[in-house]
Amino acid sequence: MSAIAISIYAIVTIWLLLTLICQHSVWQQPFVKWDFFHLLPKWTFFAPNPGVRDYHLVARSVLGSSKGPWRGCDFSGDRGRLCWLWNPNKRAKKVVNDAVQSLKIIGRQADIGSEGLPFTLPYILLLHVASRSMANEDASLIQFAVIESHGHSVRDLEASFISRLHAL
Repeated sequence: MSAIAISIYAIVTIWLLLTLICQHSVWQQPFVKWDFFHLLPKWTFFAPNPGVRDYHLVARSVLGSSKGPWRGCDFSGDRGRLCWLWNPNKRAKKVVNDAVQSLKIIGRQADIGSEGLPFTLPYILLLHVASRSMANEDASLIQFAVIESHGHSVRDLEASFISRLHAL
């Protein structure tokens, strides 16, 4: 084995060891201040604050004065056998999830208020998804809600947002 190959193996081994050491916050500080080129990665799987809630979009149709039952909106499509490898339908769920989180953030802003919320992009997107899922209903109005769930063995459900009635 040549000296160049031994040098490359040594550099890669040292880099791997330093990378593993720097994953623990106690040992991270001494190495990070000397890492000028940011060659030591920090793997924060699931981000610094992982999501602990699931969001479910439900909708109901209204015909005259009778309101139908709340039903879940199916927006992700069927799961194929290879969904673990390639699942573009997962993007729809991600878009709805991001819209719900944006709606919660926008709803807390004082300048928007509950009157301005139906004119925001996340609200319109969620209304679109809900109305598409209720397209076969014989109704004149639609209402959607966001249900949050958390927990593992026992799921706690909470309605975090209920929209006004909208014409189909």
